[in-house]
Amino acid sequence: MVMKRLSLIILSFWMMSSIHLGISQDRPNIVWLVSEDNAAEYLRLYQADGVEMPNLERLASRGITFRNCHSQGAVCSVARSTLITGCHAPRIGAQFHRASERVNLPEGWKPFPAYLRESGYWTANNAKEDYNVIEGAEGWNESSRKASWRNREAGQPFFYVHNFHITHEGQLHKKWSEEDSLAGLDMTPQPYFPQDNRFRASVAQYHGQHRKLDEQMGAVLKELEQDGLMDETIIFYYGDHGGILPRSKGYLYESGLHVPLVVYVPEKWQKLFPKAPGSWQEGFVQFSDFGPTVLSLAGVPVPDHMDGRPFMGMGIEPSEVATWNTTFGYADRFDEKYEMVRSIRVGNYKYVRNFQPHHADGLYNQYRYRMPAYQAWLASYRSDTLADIQAAFFQTKAPEMLFDLSVDPNEVHNLAQDPAFADTLLSLRNVLRKQLLEMPDVGFFPEYYFLENGKETPLAFGEQHRVHIQRMTEIADLEILPWNQAKGSLKKSIHSPNPFERWWAWTSLCAFEGDSRKFKKQAKLAMENDPELMVRMRAGEWLVLHGEQLAWETLLTLPGKATRETEALQLLNSLANLRGLFPELPGSPERADFDPTWIDSPKSTVLLRIEYLEQTDGAGDLPNG
Repeated sequence: MVMKRLSLIILSFWMMSSIHLGISQDRPNIVWLVSEDNAAEYLRLYQADGVEMPNLERLASRGITFRNCHSQGAVCSVARSTLITGCHAPRIGAQFHRASERVNLPEGWKPFPAYLRESGYWTANNAKEDYNVIEGAEGWNESSRKASWRNREAGQPFFYVHNFHITHEGQLHKKWSEEDSLAGLDMTPQPYFPQDNRFRASVAQYHGQHRKLDEQMGAVLKELEQDGLMDETIIFYYGDHGGILPRSKGYLYESGLHVPLVVYVPEKWQKLFPKAPGSWQEGFVQFSDFGPTVLSLAGVPVPDHMDGRPFMGMGIEPSEVATWNTTFGYADRFDEKYEMVRSIRVGNYKYVRNFQPHHADGLYNQYRYRMPAYQAWLASYRSDTLADIQAAFFQTKAPEMLFDLSVDPNEVHNLAQDPAFADTLLSLRNVLRKQLLEMPDVGFFPEYYFLENGKETPLAFGEQHRVHIQRMTEIADLEILPWNQAKGSLKKSIHSPNPFERWWAWTSLCAFEGDSRKFKKQAKLAMENDPELMVRMRAGEWLVLHGEQLAWETLLTLPGKATRETEALQLLNSLANLRGLFPELPGSPERADFDPTWIDSPKSTVLLRIEYLEQTDGAGDLPNG
């Protein structure tokens, strides 16, 4: 905070001095080149077997490459909500992708381009927004496929964003061909994938999209050169979150969070970040820092409400930024797939907290499973042909995961139970817990409840429920304790007068295996009688996980009793997870029980979940698969 205040003083002095000297327009242009779904590990710039990208590598030779840049949200709308606000998405209720209802920003808060616009910048976005906050588009002079820096007034500085779709996930939805498989023979899939030609083909296709991306970026850079702007313009290139192959986009592994970042700073503006062209920056930066950084480069004071801090600009020393070593990540809903995962990375150690570990990573999501690679991976799992680290994607998870990325960059060896790393585990656990409580993290509430009670004033909602969130965090953290230490508090918490404390108590119980069998009677009572449907479903999940598959018949009736669309969706998500774990479970919910407005669109997430359960009824086959 001291550094942020000092930066504000320096920036304000610089801006006032420029105005006094009559050179208020002599400020840098700033361009963002943004590729979709693009992890750093796929670029030769970052990894020797990555794809060659001559235009990007040429830009890097004249600029600065950041070794550790993280998206925080591992999917588009969450990542972009973080970028546009400078705030952690779970603090402001913007963590659900794709938002069923967008949330308000607190009074007086604006998306960061609005502050640029007010200071005299031309702001243009070509063309993607995808924000989960209502005021997200307010800051743009232009936001369309025709938006350009060329529409500004003469001499007006500009902030321009150009988005590239060519690496988006949808590019790998086409079916494999023999030609594709042969083309990928020299590729090496990550070790957590099946090591077959189908996955080699996917890697080859993804590399091909990167080569097309490089050509498209080269065309934009050429336009800047033709307009004589390269000497006046600071250019960022980055990916909006991690890659598109399975276990990346939407997941808090490094493949979903670690993105490339190259910043070209022309000689005229190197005073804003005095570091040699062609060098690497080792410090950790994250998406909440991007808005503050652009404001800093433009000489615009950074609002105190932003969570991020500028990593470039007047008064920002590269040597100081190089000492930053922490990044925070979050994953909640991806279309119809719910989960709640948080991560903290400090140096080379990565801590991942799975708050509902009985839900598998590979839980079906209609959009993801359009990709042949997802389908093939599931087929290999069901044919029992995978190694343990490859099969883990479709199985329940550990509540805590700890990885040493210096020796395990693919995050397949969980050190959380290794006594040699007990101190590291405790340290990172406490760092993450402090982060969640300080915000506070509104993700501890079900989405439907937050939308009903916090959508209009999300920050105030979090503050009003700060003590309640702390209590839910404590109950959720019972699942990381040994059974003998947790059982007393769990027994008390399942009878809490607060429904969401009961919900988290049953969620924690789902993380325990045989030790918790004495709760069978309470689970049946909760499943049949609790006034909160979320509690009834979670207690029923516990019963099915503990061999009581007759509970499934009761669970099938619960989503149709929901009175809110997102409530029905989250209940259906639990059914989909159980069906994935136990494909032989028969039956599906009755469509007639649901509000027809929830399922009258082919894109309805509720409909997608119902269709999955109907088409996998007792067979486990994927829809259309």
